[in-house]
Amino acid sequence: MRRSNQAESGISGHYRSCFAVLRRILVDKYISKRIYNQTVINSADRLNRTFAALADPTRRAILARLASGEATVTELMQPFTISQPAISKHLRVLEQASLISRGRDAQRRPRSLEAGPLAEANEWLERYRQIWEGSFERLDDLLNELSTRDPEQHPRIRPTTRRKGASR
Repeated sequence: MRRSNQAESGISGHYRSCFAVLRRILVDKYISKRIYNQTVINSADRLNRTFAALADPTRRAILARLASGEATVTELMQPFTISQPAISKHLRVLEQASLISRGRDAQRRPRSLEAGPLAEANEWLERYRQIWEGSFERLDDLLNELSTRDPEQHPRIRPTTRRKGASR
């Protein structure tokens, strides 16, 4: 009897260790997948906030001003004909998109430009620019090929005439 108990405990111990390894692999895969998905979601969310903030011309003008150096709310208000609360709302949107940061200098609260989100948006746009450039190059090649062909081989399409009484 003792021997069979030892054999059973050895087998069950083996299964327990296999199960532990398998469980660890599954947990690791689950965690890494969640981290990856969260990273993708966060990245997309950051891009959405960045582009939403850049959609407004006032906020783009504020960013252009901050590109030359930090400024207070009062300094940022000067070129605009809008109220201080309206400027503060624009600044809040820019801060939520992490495009600007608020500093502390005694009584002043200067804002400064943060380059990270703009670089991320530029990187995203760059991928699509390369795709479009490739498409335009192929279109140029096709147009060049068509312009060098014999015109009799491809007769021009005659323009259609408008019927009387037809409206545009």
